Amino acid sequence: MMTMMGFKSVNLIYYALFLTILVNVNASIHHYNNEPFTHRSNAFFFHAGTEAIFSSSSSFIRFETVSFNRPRESAISYGQMQTHTGLVEVIILEVKDRNRIGGFYFNPKSDLICCTPDLAKEYNCNVGEVIIHNNPDNPDFPKRIKTFFRGISEVAHMDLQTVEINATGMYYLYFMFCDPNLKGTTVTGKTVWRNPNGYLPGKMAPLMTLYGFMSLAYLLLGLLWFLRFLQFWKEKDIIHVHLHYHITAVIALGMCEMALWYFEYANFNVTGSRPMGITIWAVTFTSVKKTLSRLLLLVVSMGYGVVRATLGAQGTRRNLAKLEIYRKFTNTLAVSVLLSIAWIGFELYFNATDPLSELWQIAWIIPAFWSLLSYTLLLVICVLWAPSRNPTSGHWLLLAINPIREIVYYLDSLGNDWTTYPDMKVLIDTVLQAFRAQRDIQTSRRGANSITWIKVACPQQRNQIDCGYFMLRFMRDTLALGRLKIPTDYFEEFKCAFYTKDQVDEIKEEWCQFMIELNVCS
Repeated sequence: MMTMMGFKSVNLIYYALFLTILVNVNASIHHYNNEPFTHRSNAFFFHAGTEAIFSSSSSFIRFETVSFNRPRESAISYGQMQTHTGLVEVIILEVKDRNRIGGFYFNPKSDLICCTPDLAKEYNCNVGEVIIHNNPDNPDFPKRIKTFFRGISEVAHMDLQTVEINATGMYYLYFMFCDPNLKGTTVTGKTVWRNPNGYLPGKMAPLMTLYGFMSLAYLLLGLLWFLRFLQFWKEKDIIHVHLHYHITAVIALGMCEMALWYFEYANFNVTGSRPMGITIWAVTFTSVKKTLSRLLLLVVSMGYGVVRATLGAQGTRRNLAKLEIYRKFTNTLAVSVLLSIAWIGFELYFNATDPLSELWQIAWIIPAFWSLLSYTLLLVICVLWAPSRNPTSGHWLLLAINPIREIVYYLDSLGNDWTTYPDMKVLIDTVLQAFRAQRDIQTSRRGANSITWIKVACPQQRNQIDCGYFMLRFMRDTLALGRLKIPTDYFEEFKCAFYTKDQVDEIKEEWCQFMIELNVCS
């Protein structure tokens, strides 16, 4: 239950307002159903709402069907003809005016909320009413609205009225009374809070824009990913691994998540309430998407999609394409971790120094950062692991090198030219030039242009997962040739046709047997 602000000490003020922030307000239309008042110091109060509101002629807090019900014992203690037999006050204040409520304004050590006879003599306040000192910059606030019980009536109805908000701020609404005879009084009814553009609280308004923008961003990413996926699916050049399906699922969930949150906020803005169904679906999609996103981050970090989980062996084998993917991803991951740690520190500092949400107008950047970071990581993964005929995710090919004659025989079961792999060509040319310099310093000035690359027509694979077996078959067949020079049409019987399944299975069995024998011998 809430406690009122601004009394015995600054700690009391912050304690009261901080507790009100913890209340889960799920609508801009606040309903009250026989809500009890809480006793604090010499007053009783009920916290009726807290929302950020932008100043405008169309911004308001409206009181509808608000009534106060006092116990019968309290009502019959007065006479039938008495006009004012009990007072309940409505207090509306902006958070910056918290010290203008109660005796704290006169004496920082005071814990009084209501005016006493002694305070009335010294400070000219009204006995039995909440002490309020209006803000000279905004004389209408903190605002007080009085509602009286009459005669022996047990119910006091508050007049239907609208309070215009003429200054942007975080506003608090309290129902209060100072008369101990009203103990046990409850409040029933509703209040309506509205911002210039709708019922969405000012603190949440930027998030609706953010979710709309992120929905479009996920939609664009999903469209580009789908077109890329479809393009290589039709050409049967895509590696049909679960990683691509996983990425597709995360993009779809992210788009649905952001769209649901946007429509949930848009509905809130129009109606002033948050239907449980939409909220549950939005939270569910958020949870599932976060789970799959973390799983995706985990599997790509462990090497899923490039087979090996470490970089060392790949660097030794000169698998430059895979290594480059992981270098880029590692750099991205390192930057994201550093940014996350820094942002967590900022978030802790922000929340610690702003317990009363006085900086509510910039609070939206905290969830916005995490949404953008998650999207950026997903975008990087999509770029690095995009479906492509460029076999950077682990393609094997065979190079038969004659270092004396400086000839490189190139056999690729995908039919790509060596220009597809510029890093590989640079590496081989560099090695041959170094070898040339070692054996004959006279010719070391010759450049890479003197190195001859010959593409050998060879059988082609039907997918992108059998390249290793094709490479091993090429190796076996070229060794069986027993010649230093490999004819460009050496595989005459195949003429760039496909190996049959039996031929691929044959090489699989041969190498399986070889590995078994190697293991037994060792």
